[in-house]
Amino acid sequence: MKLNDEEFKELHKEICKKFSSTFAFDIHDSDDISQEIAIIILDGLERYNEEKSSVKTFIWRHVYNRLVNFKRDNLSRADIPPENEPEKREAWIKRQQAKKAVKRAVPIIVNYKDDDFEHVDNALLSYDKPQAELNEIINIVEKKLSPKMRRVWIAWQADEYINEQDRKDFIKYVRQLYLGADQE
Repeated sequence: MKLNDEEFKELHKEICKKFSSTFAFDIHDSDDISQEIAIIILDGLERYNEEKSSVKTFIWRHVYNRLVNFKRDNLSRADIPPENEPEKREAWIKRQQAKKAVKRAVPIIVNYKDDDFEHVDNALLSYDKPQAELNEIINIVEKKLSPKMRRVWIAWQADEYINEQDRKDFIKYVRQLYLGADQE
């Protein structure tokens, strides 16, 4: 399903008016939630089935459900299990540490000393490539990302934590876009 720019902006504005402040929490302010809503709408449009409901009904419900999941998955809680239940307590602590790790900023600049990226295509991450090539990669990234990859890209630019699998998937995805652009 496609919406023109005006329809998208209007739908986004309506949903943000209702949800952006309601779902703001912790380090995620209304602007962050507004960006998340835009990404969720784009994802929802890909999943929309016109035989089941109207586009507005589907998108509103889709955004609400995803924001509930987002808040649940990223919100730390203070209801720690008692010490007489060590297994539940340990599992709870691990879950909370993982949630807090998502909020920690990590550097996205990769240089020749980063062991984690030694097998990554140098054309994407090398520090010594010409600026024109880097601009070309950034141009590809900014224009052709899927909603899921755009979420990773935004987090990466904001120095937010990105889990290892998402980082690998993103690099692979951008490499495929870059190599596809060379063949055009």
